[in-house]
Amino acid sequence: MLRYKLTCPQTWPNPRGSDRDATEAILKAHGLNDDATFGNTKVFIQNPVTVFELEKIRDSKIPGLVIYLQKLVRGALARRLAKRMRAAYKIGLFYRRSKYQKLFRTLQHSYKYDDLYPCSKFRDCFIDRIFFLLGT
Repeated sequence: MLRYKLTCPQTWPNPRGSDRDATEAILKAHGLNDDATFGNTKVFIQNPVTVFELEKIRDSKIPGLVIYLQKLVRGALARRLAKRMRAAYKIGLFYRRSKYQKLFRTLQHSYKYDDLYPCSKFRDCFIDRIFFLLGT
C-alpha cells in the first residue's frame, strides 16, 4: 500500500481508514480489483500483469511528485534568502543612518563654534575633513 499510494487520489498523501481500505481504493481506482484476493494481512494477485501495470502507473507519477517537492524546497530556500537579504539591507540602512547622524551632529557642533573661529580657513578645512570622512 505504501509503495502505490501515490497512484490514487484517495490515498495520497495520507490514506483514510485502514490499510485494507486504502489497498482496495488503489486497486479500484485503476480497475484492477478483479485480479486481487484479500487475505487477513496480505493481498494475493493472480496475474503478474497487474503488478506491472501498477509499477507503470507509479513510474509515470513519480516525476510529477519530484517536481512538486523541488518546487517546495526551492520556494523555501528562496524565502530564506529573501529574508537574509532584507536583514542585510536593513543593517545597511541603519549603518548609513547612524553615519549621517554622526556627520550632522559634527556639523552642528562646528557651526556652534563658528563664531569663535571667524577665519574661513577653519571652515574650509572642516568641510574637507567631512568629505574625507564620507569617502567622496
